[in-house]
Amino acid sequence: MILLDPEGQQHGKLTSYVAGPTVRLPDRVAGRSSILLPDYETSQAQHNSPSSPDSSPTSSTVSFRKYSLHNTVDSRFWRATLYALAIYIALSVTIGVPLIVTKLTHKHKSGPPPWVQGSDDAALASPLVMMNSGLFAMSSSIRCNTWNYTRMGDDGLLYSMASYPLHPSGSFSIRSSAWNTLNNSDVQISGDLTVDINPDPSVTTAVFYLTTVSSSQQIRDECQICFSPEDDDGDSRGIPTNLTASQSLSFNITLLFPQSSSQLQLDNLVSFLPNFTQNIGPISPRVTFDSLILEGMQMGINSDSVWANTISVTNLLGPITGTFNATQSLKLDTINAPISANLIVVQGPGRQGPTFFSLDTGESEINANVVLLAPPSTNPHINFIGHIRNFDGSIRLNVSHDPSTPPAPLDLRIQNSQAPCNVSLDSKFSGNYDLASKLSSAYVSLASNLDDYSSSGSRQIQPEIDTISSKRGWVGFGSKPSYYDPHTQGTFFDCLLGYWDT
Repeated sequence: MILLDPEGQQHGKLTSYVAGPTVRLPDRVAGRSSILLPDYETSQAQHNSPSSPDSSPTSSTVSFRKYSLHNTVDSRFWRATLYALAIYIALSVTIGVPLIVTKLTHKHKSGPPPWVQGSDDAALASPLVMMNSGLFAMSSSIRCNTWNYTRMGDDGLLYSMASYPLHPSGSFSIRSSAWNTLNNSDVQISGDLTVDINPDPSVTTAVFYLTTVSSSQQIRDECQICFSPEDDDGDSRGIPTNLTASQSLSFNITLLFPQSSSQLQLDNLVSFLPNFTQNIGPISPRVTFDSLILEGMQMGINSDSVWANTISVTNLLGPITGTFNATQSLKLDTINAPISANLIVVQGPGRQGPTFFSLDTGESEINANVVLLAPPSTNPHINFIGHIRNFDGSIRLNVSHDPSTPPAPLDLRIQNSQAPCNVSLDSKFSGNYDLASKLSSAYVSLASNLDDYSSSGSRQIQPEIDTISSKRGWVGFGSKPSYYDPHTQGTFFDCLLGYWDT
């Protein structure tokens, strides 16, 4: 492109296209070059014929400057691009890699998380690993599809039974791949799990009993049912995914622990049984676990009495019921099913942190009784933290201290959206209360008899906010501390907080 003098270009256009009197050009300014630029047609001709002998020095100079400038811009652009790419790679190596390495290292150091559907089965407390094909790859000591007894019943169904003795120590796991068949709701797959104490006192080992009932031997043989007798004992079953509506398959699994004069302290009990009803019998305090993890999907999970340091019970469409005792954390979680439970949360001697409990569902009610158990010498700061959450179901919660437990600090948070919320705390409760309801009323009911359970001073109630939809204040002994913040919260329906005398 040729850059023309603006004045010359303008007057050239006037000369060519505008009729009128002759316009006198201004005198040349001192210092201005006397070289006149050619018009557009001449410039184009010179540019298209650079080797012509008639080419003027002016056109050659302009062409040289053009290509020189173009090459300079291109070189600077590519040089800047290379520099930017090098800086990007350097930053990725120096920042990205350490972050990835740190996260992977942290993952291994912190231990495997509780197993959820679709996660890596290597995180389970067992040498059993579910492969993508639905079968199980296990250690060399695994026994699969071994039956003690098989018979054809009068009802045309095949009954198969097996039993496996286990050493009563370490970890126990039971899991099934039945969730793979949920795409066909007509398929009849069911089962139940029972964990209890063996009624026979002469049996000194733990025993797995397994019974299957199938509509044909072919269906049973397509199952991969395996057992591991090693330290981390377990039973796993791969369910065929090509069953039709006319076929049926059911399992009955029983795990019995021996009667013992001393308490059996086991590492873990882990289950993942989507189509199974799961029931833990009254095994506490004869049998305790460091960790109890129960997972289901459609059927109920119940515990008559179980004790563990950490308890996690997760269900999808089935209810959670029973009695649970935990010393570190206790979590009951469903999505579209009720929770009805008795919880005993324990703050053991020497424990530095609080004991947690959590109840969570979305489309059904929560009914729970929580008992706080702690010795007098526990941490004077917060001993218990509880989170209760619902969306479209009522909450009815009673929290009380064990008779042997002095008033213990409690951080209790309850949240509901579209259903009533009723929370009752005994007269030993000490802490803040904070109730809020957006479209309805909030109530606080206080017992008239407020006995002094502490030597730190008389029991006091200090309301801060007292309106129709919001109640906030503090209740306790002595002076109000600064680190309590329990509250209940509702969106549409009534919130009720009550204190009663024990």
